[in-house]
Parts: sequence; C-alpha cells; structure tokens
Amino acid sequence: MQNPFTDKIAAGDQFCDRDQERAELSRLARGGHSAVLLSPRRYGKSSLALETLTDMRGQGLLTAYVDVMPVSSERELVERLARGVAQGFGWGMALGQLPRQLGRLFAHVHLEFSLDATGPSVSAMLDPHTEVLQLLEEVLEQTCRYAEQKGRGACVVLDEFQEITQLEESRVIEASMRSVIQRHQSVAWLYVGSRRHLLRSMFADRNRPFFDSASIIELHELPEKAVVPWITAAFAQTGKVCSEATARLIHSHSRGYAYYVQRLASTAWDLTEELCTDGIVDQADAILLRELSSGFEIILSSLSLAQKRLLQALAQAPTDQPYAADFLSKSQLSVGAVQKAIRALIDRDLIERRSNQNYQLVDALLAQWLTQRPPTW
Repeated sequence: MQNPFTDKIAAGDQFCDRDQERAELSRLARGGHSAVLLSPRRYGKSSLALETLTDMRGQGLLTAYVDVMPVSSERELVERLARGVAQGFGWGMALGQLPRQLGRLFAHVHLEFSLDATGPSVSAMLDPHTEVLQLLEEVLEQTCRYAEQKGRGACVVLDEFQEITQLEESRVIEASMRSVIQRHQSVAWLYVGSRRHLLRSMFADRNRPFFDSASIIELHELPEKAVVPWITAAFAQTGKVCSEATARLIHSHSRGYAYYVQRLASTAWDLTEELCTDGIVDQADAILLRELSSGFEIILSSLSLAQKRLLQALAQAPTDQPYAADFLSKSQLSVGAVQKAIRALIDRDLIERRSNQNYQLVDALLAQWLTQRPPTW
C-alpha cells in the first residue's frame, strides 16, 4: 500500500484544508485581481498556489507557474518567465500543436518544445542583442496580449517573488514589471513568498512600484480541526488506524506546519503495521528531527555568533523583553548586539514578533531541535 502522505508538492487528496484561502484566491483570479500569498517556509504556499491554478484551469482560465528561486541574473529571470508562461499556456496541447500555437509568442525569445518523462517541455533562449529590460517588458506584454486575444482570463503564479530584490537592478525591474502589468486587466498575478519582511515591503511601501497593487493573504498554521480528520481518513483509506487523539498528537508535534504535518504523518504511517499509537508518533518525531538536523545546521552555519546566541535563547524562552537584564545575561549579548541580531533574524524570517508581543522562532521544529541540542558556541 502506498504511503498517502508526501514531502513534495501536495495535490488532490494529499492537500489538506486551506479552503477559505483557496476560495479567496480563486475569486480574485476570476476577477482579474492580483494577490500576494505569504507565509513562513513549509506552510504549503506552493501547493496552495498550484491547487488554485488547477481550479482556474477547470474554469477555463489560462494558467502558468514560474519559480523565481534561485534567480542569479536579470536574464535568467526573463528566461524563467518566458519558459513558465509558454509551458503553462500550452497545458493540454499536443507536442505538435505547441510550435504552431506558441512558437512565436515572444518576438525576441526563441522557444523550443520537446517531450520528457512528464510530458511536453519548453526551453527559452533570449536574443543576445536585445536589452534585458526590453525582453522583460516584451514577455510580460505578450503574456497579457495572448490572454486577451484568446478571450480568456489568465492567472500566473510567481513563486518566491521577493527574490528579484536580490538582483542588482531590482528596483528598475520592479518598475518595469509594474508599468506593464498595470496596463492590462486580462492576467491576475499571484505573488508568492516566504521572506515575509521583504515581500510585505514590496507591496506595502508607498515608495515601491508594486505599492497597493495586490490583495495580501497570509497563511497561518493548519488548524487542528482540519488536520485531525484528514489524517485519520488517510490512514483508514490505506487499511490502517489512527485515532483522533493520536492524530491530534501529530498536529501538536508538527505545530500545524503543512510540511511537518506531512512528514511526521508519513513517518508514523511507515512505522505503523495496523494501529498508530502515541508511542509511534513520538518515535516518528525523533526520526524527523534527526532528518532535519543537517538542514538546521546549515542555517546555523550562516549566522553570526550573536545571531546564534539570540536564536538559542529565544528557542528556550520566547520573550517580549529581549533587552531585560536577565535575558541579556542568558544570551550573553549586549543591548546593541541583540538589536542588530533581531533585525537580521527578522529579515531572514527566522524569528518574528507574535500578537502577544513575544519574539520567538518562526520554525517551531527548529526551536525544538535547538532546545535539545547543547550550544557549541
């Protein structure tokens, strides 16, 4: 029997909840309105965006998905846009139709179509003699015009959109994109991102080109009331049993993070012969933390000593008073060092200030791992 859970993009029965956000994104897309979808990593943003595209295709819209991370240059950004749009707009076409329908979609971008294991595939080659901003505006302009010519709306997902801010000419790129996008009503753009501080500033700062150009939707943890019946049903459909109480324990251990819910439930399912118990979930939790350890080590290796110490202290005790004497003593940091580390860790979306004013780690399993790991600095 195949494991019903996944550590990859969740689709169909593997996708859990997000009904309200999915309905709102679909409503906006149908009306040609753009949206920003943001949350910490591992909340299931990409899965939700792709499920929304599936909904939109079912309602007759053209759709496309463009992954902007990692993007190392302005030309690579344009290549990804052109390839993603051609791939998406060609959905459902036979390989022989693609060159006739989309081969001349862009004047200065050569598209080639081939067949791989997953179906038709597209590659994009930019005219080396054309300026990159001209290419960018052409790809965006023709994307919108194609939808208009077909008499169909379109929805284009730009995943990890905030990564364009890392490019040398990022502000010019933002302005160029916005100038084209605002002239057309045929395409709804869905800007997805996990570095919330960067993405919010792009759309909430009145001095930025994208200011107030899209509705902002933020994902939160998956609620227990949605996760528990979904887990018990997935076990039951594969001939195994997981009680509601044990499913609640899976939700508690994973803190409602979509990715961790999937990983923990998957490991528990693998360990279960017939009945999943609390002991099996605890065992699965220990396995998951070991599997995540190398990724967490990479995160720590990229931080300064002050940032590591602050992260460790907040993992052990979230606080609304990080400049209090006892917290400074515990973290072995000065007020200035804490201020600087807080700014850096918020910018990287590693810590956040919650509604109760506590500073705490964004990733609850990283916090759990840190509390179980003796500091080496």
